[in-house]
Amino acid sequence: YAVPQYCCRQDAVLQNSSPAGSVSQATAPGSVSPPASSTPAPGSCAPRPSQRVLSFTGADLILTTAVTLLYSCFALYDLGDTSAPESRYDMTYGESVTVRFENAEPGRGVTSVACYIAPGHNRNFIVETKGLYDDEWSPDTQTVTFENVFTWQENALDPSDDCIRLTLTDNSASLLELVFLDQDGNMLTPLNASDYPALFDEQSLYPARVSFRNSMYFDEIYHGRTAYEFLHGLTTYETTHPPLGKIIISAGVALFGMNPFGWRIAGTLLGILMVPAIYLFGKALTGSTPAAALTCVLFTFDFMHFTQTRIATIDVYITFFVLLMYFFMYCYCKKSFYDTPLSRTFLPLGACGVCMGLGIACKWTGIYAGAGLAVIFFAVLLRRYREYCYAKASPEGSDSGMEHAHILRVFFPHTVKTLCFCLLFFVGIPALIYLLSYLPFADHTDEGLFSRMLHNQTSMYSYHSTLEATHPYSSPWYEWPVMKRPVWYYSSIVSGTYGAGGLREGISTFGNPLVWWPGIPAALYMLLLWAKKKDRTAAFLLVGYLAQYLPWFFVTRITFIYHYFPSVAFVTLMIVYSLMQLTGHRGTFSRSDTHRPPAQVFPSLAILYGTAAFILFLLFYPVLSGQPADSSYVDHWLRWFNGWVLTAP
Repeated sequence: YAVPQYCCRQDAVLQNSSPAGSVSQATAPGSVSPPASSTPAPGSCAPRPSQRVLSFTGADLILTTAVTLLYSCFALYDLGDTSAPESRYDMTYGESVTVRFENAEPGRGVTSVACYIAPGHNRNFIVETKGLYDDEWSPDTQTVTFENVFTWQENALDPSDDCIRLTLTDNSASLLELVFLDQDGNMLTPLNASDYPALFDEQSLYPARVSFRNSMYFDEIYHGRTAYEFLHGLTTYETTHPPLGKIIISAGVALFGMNPFGWRIAGTLLGILMVPAIYLFGKALTGSTPAAALTCVLFTFDFMHFTQTRIATIDVYITFFVLLMYFFMYCYCKKSFYDTPLSRTFLPLGACGVCMGLGIACKWTGIYAGAGLAVIFFAVLLRRYREYCYAKASPEGSDSGMEHAHILRVFFPHTVKTLCFCLLFFVGIPALIYLLSYLPFADHTDEGLFSRMLHNQTSMYSYHSTLEATHPYSSPWYEWPVMKRPVWYYSSIVSGTYGAGGLREGISTFGNPLVWWPGIPAALYMLLLWAKKKDRTAAFLLVGYLAQYLPWFFVTRITFIYHYFPSVAFVTLMIVYSLMQLTGHRGTFSRSDTHRPPAQVFPSLAILYGTAAFILFLLFYPVLSGQPADSSYVDHWLRWFNGWVLTAP
């Protein structure tokens, strides 16, 4: 039978005959259809059978469990204190807190006041003093401001007498704890502490040194705070992103309390869950246990994966759902509704749509991922159509056990049903998820849920489209893969002084050089494989990678290197797939070249490469986790470029 030429050209459809891009014998146009056991060549439009996505072995289980447990030890260690002040003393405008202390020697009285506050922030107080037995308050006053919520902060006081009065000049304030200190840093308990039981009942929680362990840092003051506001029905302060990510943070707070561990644990657990998720993705895509293990190690011990999942911001949640949605879409790509019941093809497709909805409800950048999914999905449908054309040219034939007559009979009804299913799971259900995520949103409570959601969309768009802020650690998109400017999240001096050496603590977010830098040529190699060989696995990875990265090329507002985080999973997959192609390593799904043993160089290379990436993670661990490190070690061994600010000078 003559097959139309346009049906047989090499195409860009994303459904390889094997995950590792193996080569099979082609069926020439016009020849007799191959037997059911044969597999069409990559460039052929002959119908391809559905393929088993996962072949999970005992070795896979052992490796996944081992890496997950190892990473969990790093991720959960020193995550943050499990206790913080909780009892609240609410104040309104003009209300005062008056405390009295015993007569002290000159210069030995109160010299500073520390405070731990709940929303809102930037609370201003007038401080007045007088002697213990004086009738009038001194006319000399000062103003102190408690800036950040859920963060211990200390304000110096002018030389004071034995009575101190703090009067609120803002409309409201919620104080969780007050601590008065003398010049040596010793806590002084007021004589009338019992008048304010909520303010002086948790004095033991005041830390010897303020750090990430007991206070919020970086954007936790927005996202962690919003989780608290959701739980307490307060007006939401941070409205620049959809609510779901903060709702997930609030689940950790509800379980473990409003403390550093509580507001970080949800993201950290999802970071741990990413380990088996990326392993499954790597095994599905490559069919190789060594390749899946290398993918898992590279992603797991990437610096940004570690840092971003231990801070209470929302980037971890969008990254987690992007990883899942592309995994499920890949599973769908490997199924054909010509030889698989249509309902079974709907399972991964529906899971993909739900994950997309969850991702968008965490951050608008999930829409970028959705665009990539659409490209892949319609490429698969195009492949089904070309297989239909191939079958139409020889209605009596069969390929890979699929009768052409059956293909001709089911193509149109299956396509229509699939499109209707997608309207439900990629439009209807994501819209419902997005709407329901606004249930705890307390703004515009006099209006309905839908109106509250619409109000916030306008607010978010206005914020992101008009933002003209600057930040010393911002960076444009083209600097992210080369890691020119990490974001310096936190620093503290443990010993010594500025510029004089000693122990330092620091947390910065950037990538593992053995992951991010090889990712640049790997992406270019994927493009080459796609252009030269029509490699559909390479095309799938490129679409996933660029869907997250390319839109940032056109963003004019301030951006940061952590916006690259959702692309990192694809970076690791591209690296591993490149190494497989270059070394000739084939996965267990390969049906070709069965007379040759698989290349042995790749497993050894995977062990060496994965070990090197892990060792580099260990070397940089102090400046990723906030552990004390000698400043000379950081300066001489870790600060590879001047733009890498990792700890306090």
